[in-house]
Amino acid sequence: MGDPMETFTVCPSHADVFGAGAAGAAGAAGAARNGASADESGGAYMDAVAEHCAAAEELGASAMLVYDFWQSLDPWLAGQLVLSRSSVLEPIVAVNPALAHPAVAARAVAGLCHLYGRRVNLNVVAGAKAAELEALGLDPFKGDKYERMADFIDGLRAVLRGEPHTGPWYGLRAAPPEPPPDPAMAPACWRPARVPRRSPRCCRGSTARW
Repeated sequence: MGDPMETFTVCPSHADVFGAGAAGAAGAAGAARNGASADESGGAYMDAVAEHCAAAEELGASAMLVYDFWQSLDPWLAGQLVLSRSSVLEPIVAVNPALAHPAVAARAVAGLCHLYGRRVNLNVVAGAKAAELEALGLDPFKGDKYERMADFIDGLRAVLRGEPHTGPWYGLRAAPPEPPPDPAMAPACWRPARVPRRSPRCCRGSTARW
């Protein structure tokens, strides 16, 4: 596939299936009201994703964006669900430098590519809300979040190549993940561009390969 953003859709979140509010609470409450077990409510979400994947592929979509917010299914699990319930869709997994390390993200990318033989792309997001960070015991980030996002991507690619990386935020000497990543399935990484206040939001993509 060329540009992973040629035609893409969005993976339904757990909250989309079980209603608004905190996804876990909504799902559990909905299952209890209907007399459904946790297995059944989980099955309902997997069925919803499978239906969405089938419709997306029928319309010619080539990728599916997976959100990351705290009241949602873990984006790596949702990305794996997209891979397992589709034939050609490539997940674009949201990853937050405030909550993830580039070496850990690189390992997840390499592992999913190995298991499913498809590329896993990344949507590197700017950060989490201060209230979410506080709830997780993390201090609000006071540095340049755009610089950190760029360094996160550079560090992740270095790990996938098995090279050291020294940047303003990350210093890495990690060996490449096992099994070895396939350079042909290097992830495209997308991140928000720095724009002046009051300007329309835009997105900057980078499709450089490791």
